[in-house]
Amino acid sequence: MAEHDLNIIESRIDFASKLLSLAFKVGVLIGGACLLFYCYRLNYFPVGLSVGDGFLLILLATSFGIVYGLFVISLTALGLWLTPILRPIQRLVFSIRQRFAKRRINEPLELVSPDFNAAVFGFFGIVFIGAIYQVESSAIWTLPATSFLLGVVFAAYQQSSSKLAEVQKTEAAKILPAANDSLVLQLDKKRLRTARGLSLTLLFATPLLVGGVSGVLLETGMRFANIKKAPSFVMLRAPYSTFVPPHLLAKQSPQVPDYTTFEGVDVMFSGMGQKSVIEFKNDKKTQRLEIPNESILVVPR
Repeated sequence: MAEHDLNIIESRIDFASKLLSLAFKVGVLIGGACLLFYCYRLNYFPVGLSVGDGFLLILLATSFGIVYGLFVISLTALGLWLTPILRPIQRLVFSIRQRFAKRRINEPLELVSPDFNAAVFGFFGIVFIGAIYQVESSAIWTLPATSFLLGVVFAAYQQSSSKLAEVQKTEAAKILPAANDSLVLQLDKKRLRTARGLSLTLLFATPLLVGGVSGVLLETGMRFANIKKAPSFVMLRAPYSTFVPPHLLAKQSPQVPDYTTFEGVDVMFSGMGQKSVIEFKNDKKTQRLEIPNESILVVPR
């Protein structure tokens, strides 16, 4: 194998390693922030955390980051299939600007053409939209619009990255005839790095800013991290069992001495700290209770 090919492979492995490291750090950061936001929505924060819970917090934040990362990648891939409709509009606008402009104008944004990977992840994007639509009807139009925007932002990120690579290659060649050219390259590098960083930030932040979707996405991530439990039988000891309305008593369910079994009760937070949080409907009002872990059992259906 040629030395050039080995260098290419090594550079790709190094790039993949750095990308995975960045994804892990971003995942933990976003996951931790979203976990805090989820606790804020519940008006509850776990108390009595141990060292083990600290490690669990990192794992849970990472798992949420994985879910959120897959969500962003899937919507972006779907957006790559939607953005080609911009091409005729781009050509029309560019030709009009070129006709009336008195000076040379910049080339339009070069859109990224979808490939097989975009087809695979785009399918997951459609699945995400369908799943979220079941609980948030506005997702049928907000998420496709978000996908379209992410496709454009990703194209901007790719264009900034490729131009930055060209600038660095020119700078490394050391063929600059004047100091002014070196200054121009430095300014271009700074501008392109800023544009690339802004594009990357928008890629990760945009889905969380979509109205009505962030809450569903948070709960989905919390369920994946096993903080919010799937539909289950909830067994409570007295006196906490007396705070749940009788119409939620389970008719056919496993029974444990000293515990009363309920159904239709959502376990919103469990597995960390000394308490769990449950939620149920009481006279058309949503009520939450904090239950000590020794007084609650959760049995999956």
